[in-house]
Amino acid sequence: MNAFKHTVFQKLVLLILCLFSAYVAPAQGSAGGIRKVSYYADKFHNRKTSNGERYNKDSFTAAHATLPFGTKLRISNPANHKSVIVRVNDRCGSRTRMDVSRAAAVGLDIIRTGVITADIDIAPQNSIVGICPASSDNDGQVAQTPNEPKKSEPVITPDKSPVNCDDKSGSYMVQVGAFSVRAYAERMLAKLRKSGFAESEMWSDGKLFKVHAGKKPTRVAADDVVKKLGKGFCPKVLRV
Repeated sequence: MNAFKHTVFQKLVLLILCLFSAYVAPAQGSAGGIRKVSYYADKFHNRKTSNGERYNKDSFTAAHATLPFGTKLRISNPANHKSVIVRVNDRCGSRTRMDVSRAAAVGLDIIRTGVITADIDIAPQNSIVGICPASSDNDGQVAQTPNEPKKSEPVITPDKSPVNCDDKSGSYMVQVGAFSVRAYAERMLAKLRKSGFAESEMWSDGKLFKVHAGKKPTRVAADDVVKKLGKGFCPKVLRV
């Protein structure tokens, strides 16, 4: 009888350890070995997720088998170099594949293919969810969706006058985000300056409020700023 009780106790301890390990936050850079990414069907819109939230196809969220709720992930499509940052708020049955919201699938351009093999990394918790602008030398702008704003929040009409921006000072600009809501651009600007990027500025082109981490005379210097920004930001180098 004592041997039986001892065996039962050992199994209970192992079960508790397994459950605990599933909810321990992984080291940054690890996504549990998953590389396959698909996306939710539209029929799941507004249904409850595993953490109690309502699934919103227009938000940047994801379902993962083991990662703790709230974990931020940077997912990159190697076929087109497009990336998004999503927040885990749901569970999926597969341990070899994860699902992302339709908004994230559009950002990765996987609507037609359905499933891709992606590069997935744990992003810093202070990362802003949304589409990551691709590094480029041209003026093509990609709007970044900030922290899943509530539908009740009004969209602010941009001021067409520039804000703290002089395009003549420097040849390369490191843009970090482009927002339709000025308040979110100001939040990004504050985050940059708090991180030590004192040259950060914000301006408007009449459609979007854009934030950059500084202007540099050479591409090498601009790339150095990108490296210093790290994975908490989605920088884009522009020629000005």
